[in-house]
Amino acid sequence: MQSRPCATKSSDVCSPYGGFGTETLKILALNWRDISHPEAGGAEVDLREFFRVASRCGHEITLFTARYDGAARREDAAGYRIQRDGNRFTVYLAAVKAYRRELARGKFDVILDDINGVPWFTPFYVHEPVVALLNHLVRRTFFQELPLPLAALGWIAEASIPSVYRNVPIMVRTEMFRKELADAGYSTKNIHVVHSGLDHDTYRPGGEKAPVPTLIFVGPIKTYKHPEVALRVVAALAPYFPDLQLDIVGWDRNGLSVELIRLAKRLGIGDRVEFHGWLPENEKVALLQRAWALLQPSEREGWSYAVMEAAACGTPAVATAVGGMRESVHHGFTGFLVPYGDERAFGQAVRRIIADDGLRRRLSAGALEWARQFSWERYAREVLDVLGGAASQPSQR
Repeated sequence: MQSRPCATKSSDVCSPYGGFGTETLKILALNWRDISHPEAGGAEVDLREFFRVASRCGHEITLFTARYDGAARREDAAGYRIQRDGNRFTVYLAAVKAYRRELARGKFDVILDDINGVPWFTPFYVHEPVVALLNHLVRRTFFQELPLPLAALGWIAEASIPSVYRNVPIMVRTEMFRKELADAGYSTKNIHVVHSGLDHDTYRPGGEKAPVPTLIFVGPIKTYKHPEVALRVVAALAPYFPDLQLDIVGWDRNGLSVELIRLAKRLGIGDRVEFHGWLPENEKVALLQRAWALLQPSEREGWSYAVMEAAACGTPAVATAVGGMRESVHHGFTGFLVPYGDERAFGQAVRRIIADDGLRRRLSAGALEWARQFSWERYAREVLDVLGGAASQPSQR
């Protein structure tokens, strides 16, 4: 079994950290979305929870992010300030302008540069020490989700990260990603693994599992997530399990659900699949608690939030062995990992979980044990250690 992060007592979160000589930091964070954005995802949950814990300890935080329809340019959130400008494409240039116009006068101790594909290039224009948080590498997904000119620009920008941030402390989610960056030539002394947390008051076991085999897919309905694989797996298993059901949960901005509904009908499983769209958290949790297994056939992932939320509900996962899922799923203990693109192996793993009650109970228990290792207090402690250490050093410029 792979190594696990050490638990951190919540009482330790607000203690001095990283050699920084004060109890508090003034932090400017840059992220392409905030938690209220209609397309907010795991990276935004991470920031919200970090801000919540850090502000409770007295740290002062400003988040610069993109605007969306109906959003105010400035807003006080729970323990931090939000400043919005630009859209999903222009927010990076807007950040440069906003920094030079006003943010540079804020006398921040450290900049938290949160990278989701396109970097902010803060080492080129800010005066304060920078810490980058690299959630995952997008790579060819740029070309799946964007028009060709924008995809090419995104790919080039992402490819520049090792050179632009070479002398900047960088935080990643998994040991595997740390090794990948090191193999690409990034200095290992600057790479820090910080493990995402979990809200155990929300994500927890909830009584009995569904009375019939019930699977669940959770995530935005996007090409790289490959929800169609979940449909084909259900179609392949339907002759063996007459009551098999599948729940698909997640927002869809590109209309892919229409094609998925058509595919389900063509496969003869239209009555076995329910497309829920986006759901409030309590309704999503209820489905996770009832499910027998989570299906994650994605071609790329950072640290998989869906896997860990399901684990905290006692639901094992079958996932492709890509990116952070190679660490968020412990093969044979919390679920199964299968090679990306091998739908036959994916279906066989799902069938094992459905058919073997004892195996399913063991995986459920393992998932719960694994999920208990993670908390937002520990996550905040690890991030503050890196930010505090950087703030105590001269700027990287």
